[in-house]
Amino acid sequence: MTSFDQNHGKWREDHEVPGRFIRECVGAEIMLDIWNTQYHGSGNMFLGLYIKLENPLGASEFITYLREAWKSLRWEIPTIALQVYHAPVKRDSLPKPYMVYDVVKSSSEADDWAKFTALLMEGYKDLDDLRYHIGQDPLPPTDFIPQTFVYALQTSPDSFGILIHTSHAISDGNAIKIVGNRLLYHLANYIEDSDYQKLESKKIQWSSESVNLVPVMSGVIQNYEPAVKDSSGNIIKEEIPGEIREGPAYDKTLAEVMDGLNKGLTLAHPFKSIIHPIFDVRKQNPRSHRVYYTFTLEESEKIKAACKPTRSMPEKLTSLNMKETVNGALGLVTILDNPPQKYSDAMLFFWGAIDPRKKLISRYRDYPSFAIGLSALLLPVSLYEKFSHEDRRTLVLEFAKATREEYKR
Repeated sequence: MTSFDQNHGKWREDHEVPGRFIRECVGAEIMLDIWNTQYHGSGNMFLGLYIKLENPLGASEFITYLREAWKSLRWEIPTIALQVYHAPVKRDSLPKPYMVYDVVKSSSEADDWAKFTALLMEGYKDLDDLRYHIGQDPLPPTDFIPQTFVYALQTSPDSFGILIHTSHAISDGNAIKIVGNRLLYHLANYIEDSDYQKLESKKIQWSSESVNLVPVMSGVIQNYEPAVKDSSGNIIKEEIPGEIREGPAYDKTLAEVMDGLNKGLTLAHPFKSIIHPIFDVRKQNPRSHRVYYTFTLEESEKIKAACKPTRSMPEKLTSLNMKETVNGALGLVTILDNPPQKYSDAMLFFWGAIDPRKKLISRYRDYPSFAIGLSALLLPVSLYEKFSHEDRRTLVLEFAKATREEYKR
């Protein structure tokens, strides 16, 4: 099997546009880019943060501080200013997606970018209300425009909500938290330290921030590092095993992952389609629906207890974690809403996501862009027929155990 060409995802200067850097999208980035264009609004990522200040601040003063922090973050993590470009290819083929970064040529250009992408919002009751209203459309809707924004919402004289909105093609759940933590770090310093702006101004050299562009995730996977010994032969740093990127073991794993995806797509359990209220696609875009429920502390403790081994279910050799349990509940809800035929060999097809950051080179462990290993989680719908349909607890736990076994696979 031919090994993956790592050069596909390397940043390079665009010789046709001065100050522009470009790289091909690779792996799941391509899939997420396609979904963003095909499934209305499905590629939106959000992180909401509520902060309480020691001293009250006016909204205009707060957004000024936030924009300064946003600019510092762009210097540190240029990912937040990435754009996308779709290069035309063959007549009947999808265009090839690229990530694009245009360097900032001046402080005034950085100010303009911050004013365009860091916005003060009014008229929303909370961040979830704001998230719902801005998250209905594809992001970005077209090429060569920003695909990461930050919004501020004042909730009281000394409290604000901050909502980061970005594309899933350049971020994931942990990446957006890393970005959010760094934004809060800069914001706190701008608010509390009157000298911080001077320090940042000396550090930031616009038009050279491209040195901080992170490589594509597959290009910074951990290499083998031998143990380090002192002059007496004592090990002062243990060896670090490298991650396998080619050879029989790599080929075997890749084949298993691809086989799982093929099987999942082929045997995926069909869902019924419900669109309510009915709308005319020629006149309006679809609106997403949402349902949320907050578990009480008592309910949360009961869920945790249900995940632990019991005498009646000793086959649960280890406790189920919350991810497995929630996935089990989601599997059952899907079955209840889409009942299978008897003796069905169909599968519930979930995307199994693994965070590989601990397998990256040490300097990239806080990788601020998309870094997810994906494979298929296949849960047989036949599990539903093996137990009483009234025993929801057992059904949830059985689907959860099947999820755990899939993650092991």
